[in-house]
Amino acid sequence: MPLHLTRKMMKDKHIGFSRKFIEKAYLEAMNLFEDIFEHDYDKGAKTTLCLGIPGSGKTTVDCHIAEHYIKNCPNDLLFWRSAFSAPLQFTKLSKWHIWIQNGSGIRIYDRVLRKDATELFENNKWITYFEDIPDLFEGVKNRRGEMNALFFKDMHQKNIVEGADCGTLMWFKFIRYLIEGDDWAAVFLDEAQEMAAVGSSEGMWYEIREHSQDLSNARKCLVAVHANCHQTSEIDYRVISNYQMLIQCYGARFYHHSPVNKEALMKLPKPTINNGLYGWISHGNRFGKFVITKVYTLPRGMNYNAKIDPELEEWSIKHGLAKPRSNRRKKSTGKLKGRKHSSWYRDDPELNSETVNVSAKTIAYRLEEPFHETEPSSSQDDN
Repeated sequence: MPLHLTRKMMKDKHIGFSRKFIEKAYLEAMNLFEDIFEHDYDKGAKTTLCLGIPGSGKTTVDCHIAEHYIKNCPNDLLFWRSAFSAPLQFTKLSKWHIWIQNGSGIRIYDRVLRKDATELFENNKWITYFEDIPDLFEGVKNRRGEMNALFFKDMHQKNIVEGADCGTLMWFKFIRYLIEGDDWAAVFLDEAQEMAAVGSSEGMWYEIREHSQDLSNARKCLVAVHANCHQTSEIDYRVISNYQMLIQCYGARFYHHSPVNKEALMKLPKPTINNGLYGWISHGNRFGKFVITKVYTLPRGMNYNAKIDPELEEWSIKHGLAKPRSNRRKKSTGKLKGRKHSSWYRDDPELNSETVNVSAKTIAYRLEEPFHETEPSSSQDDN
């Protein structure tokens, strides 16, 4: 059990309730976290939604849960969805591996040096490429008990062309694929509002409805889904209602379906290294308070993010937003052992000079106007 009832918890002065209430709140929080990690074929898996403002520790909560799976559930299948162009938060964990679908155009960039670091990841065998979901699943079965970060094809932003968002649809299909299986699995969705945003229309509205039903089925099966977003107002209400447990961190707004009142949320202290991360967890009419004292930070020298190079993405080429680079494809010097790796784009000077810091907004215009690099951010996302 990763959460322990320490003396520091019992001496909590951040909330104006009696000592007896505080002790009961921490004990109930421990029981709820134990329910998350319990593998009971009759009860099934649990789904959680973590809320809080940027920097409140939502990712820390997810890392805490994920690290428990890694250390105590060696036979579970673990998956991580990274936010678009955000730091690779899963690198904070003790075991991880990256899976990229062929044709996705996903590249790994160094956020400090602003250089393409994909070759570094390939040389260290941190990346494996796959064709489709069945191909991915066959490879992942050999990596149980470690976090598998997935990057599907066409993981672009919404409404670039006719509202297409195939990257989100691939995640919906993948979760449905897991539900149909018979393996214990846990899926971590960082910035879930990007997948099921409020106000989605046309085809996405129906896809989100199907996804909300899959969440309801997931908790009856063996698939645990752990998502996070800033506030409930950012995510479709149909999706929120199908998460079993609600975790509220610093800055989270009052939610009318949660037993935690506004006063308790307002008295949560800001997370610090000395005090730790305080939050509330609730399930139905049960609720409790927890504290996480361990700080999860990016390892030294591991400040990377994933972006799309439109000149390598099949979707952009298909819609005329980029030209194929087949004329610069290098001849293979031999067959790679194991699974397939794309190495023809290595040592390409144009790739490093033209495609650094490409954002979704510049994809449609980068062929007409020159792209200007921006200064790297001095602050690091501690969420």
